[in-house]
Amino acid sequence: MYCSNCGNLCADTDNFCSNCGNPLSSFMPPKKGSHWVPVLIMVLLCAIGIALFFAIPYSPAPAAKAADYSWFYVDNGTLYFEESRYEGPSELTVPEELFGQRVTALSDGCFKGCKDLTSVILPDTLESIGKAAFRDCTSMRGIEIPESVKRIGIEAFYGCTALEAVCLTDSLEYVGPGSFGECNKLYYILFLGSHGDWMELYDEFITPYTAVFCDEGSFYQGKGIE
Repeated sequence: MYCSNCGNLCADTDNFCSNCGNPLSSFMPPKKGSHWVPVLIMVLLCAIGIALFFAIPYSPAPAAKAADYSWFYVDNGTLYFEESRYEGPSELTVPEELFGQRVTALSDGCFKGCKDLTSVILPDTLESIGKAAFRDCTSMRGIEIPESVKRIGIEAFYGCTALEAVCLTDSLEYVGPGSFGECNKLYYILFLGSHGDWMELYDEFITPYTAVFCDEGSFYQGKGIE
């Protein structure tokens, strides 16, 4: 009789192994090399898995279908958003094309009052942002306006009380009055142009600590602030 714990040869009359004290039961002696069988099986399975990985052609995940964007509606390139249908994350991405149409404009009040959105990524096809498009989006913290945008409507970001940073380019031709009204935390405006160009676009007071970073450096709105 062999001990199942240490393999020690014991007498048939022994109840416990004289070497390790393990309780004994009758069994056939272990075959040499039998412990390699599980290892060989694992190696074989890994080899098969690797072979299948390289043999099966890669197929990227399909792009979201138009049906997946039931919360959007597009009319002649103008995007409309229905918040009650949206169940996605707080960071929303607007596609360049929807329902066979290029998205070129955000409608008036498009995201108005959407208090759960923290950011909205805009497409490079966008040319204009409608009146009050983001008004009272009180959780939005930052936004980048694509270079393709030429116009920002009146009060576009009015009341975005959590908005801290905005990035814009000198391709802008119009920024409506009150676009950044009541944006009490808007401390950083990155404008890819001159300070004079920015002042022509938007010369309204925002906060004493709002700084415009442009080609010539940084300019604070508050007097006496360096």
